[in-house]
Amino acid sequence: MPKATIEDQIQAKLESFTAELNGLVRKAALEAVQDALGGASSGSSGSTRRKPGPKPGRKDGPKGRIRRTTADLEKLSGTIHGYIKSHGGSRLEAISEGLGVASKELKKPIMDMLAGRQLRKTGQKRGTQYYTKGSGATKAPTRKKATTRKKATTRKKAGRRKQN
Repeated sequence: MPKATIEDQIQAKLESFTAELNGLVRKAALEAVQDALGGASSGSSGSTRRKPGPKPGRKDGPKGRIRRTTADLEKLSGTIHGYIKSHGGSRLEAISEGLGVASKELKKPIMDMLAGRQLRKTGQKRGTQYYTKGSGATKAPTRKKATTRKKATTRKKAGRRKQN
């Protein structure tokens, strides 16, 4: 009977060794996968969920559209008109720098003033220059049209006349 107990002990030791070896292989495989995915390797095989924290978001400030009253728009229109009167031919970027106001906030009052014919503009898109109505500034110079040449009329070649 002692032979059976020794075989049983050997079998138990082999099973525990293979179980321990199997666990080490699984742990190494999990660490390799976590490293490949960029996660931090933790000693346990638990979930690697990120702890909730403050979410990165927008900066504090006004959210949504800025709704301005007509009094605010009229006040801003007056300051814009005064600036353009003293600095005729300015573009929107220059006006916003001169007044210290974002150009996004100047678009609505300027459009209203153009519609009310208090201002006039020359140019297109970013090259648009604004003038006050009575500033006497001339329009932007226009390109001269290319002069067209008259086509040379073709003359009939003088040939020999038939003699009868």
